[in-house]
Amino acid sequence: MPGTQTIAYIANERYVKGVPYYRLEKEWNIWKLPISRRTMSNWMMLASENYFEPLFERMKDHLLKEEYIHCDETTIQVKGEEGRKDTTKSYMWVYSSVREREHPVRLFDYTPGRGGK
Repeated sequence: MPGTQTIAYIANERYVKGVPYYRLEKEWNIWKLPISRRTMSNWMMLASENYFEPLFERMKDHLLKEEYIHCDETTIQVKGEEGRKDTTKSYMWVYSSVREREHPVRLFDYTPGRGGK
């Protein structure tokens, strides 16, 4: 597993700046660090499971202690999702603390449908 700085760099390039993995792979090769896009993708999946999911759950615990929670949905289409047509509506939800606070909580969640769970 790479160090936290490497994970942060790849996550920022990929998910903030929108740089595709194949371009990151080329960049790493220029630096004489032959790291494949598959490896970077696997690192991000492991980081999600080991670091980001526990952080998300902790933030969710704090959010659920709020008296009120703001929630909003946005419809999206996901291409190539297994078992679904590309034209099927999916949903991105944002949950937010309402009170004015120094560190508000904002959580985003994808769901393929509107069914409650």
